[in-house]
Amino acid sequence: MNVLETCFEQIRGRALRVVFPEGADERIVAAARRLRDEGLAEPILLEHPESSARLEAYAALYREGRPEANPRVATRLAAKALFQAGLMVKAGEAEAMVAGVAHPTARVIEAAMMTIGLAPESRRRRASS
Repeated sequence: MNVLETCFEQIRGRALRVVFPEGADERIVAAARRLRDEGLAEPILLEHPESSARLEAYAALYREGRPEANPRVATRLAAKALFQAGLMVKAGEAEAMVAGVAHPTARVIEAAMMTIGLAPESRRRRASS
């Protein structure tokens, strides 16, 4: 059994929810279908995050971690796919977010840092000046 098969066996049947903020991309749709068909995850595809019924709840969740944030700015961020996906993870509505097909890695990391944040036990190193 190879490494991927070992990983698949560890998650198969656990119904882990994975949010895909690039849900309109046909490659993402195909990958999500495969994950569901093989019992590896329950994919959540975001296509129109700006019209989510939970938009204000996500904006409020964002402001909980950043009380100085302007409410309108928080709502605009929560309407963006990468940020909404991260807020879904923070809210416990998904266990993971997978992105990077249509967004550069730096934007994906930025959105995750601003919404989910680092695990409590992790540390950041400062770059040398």
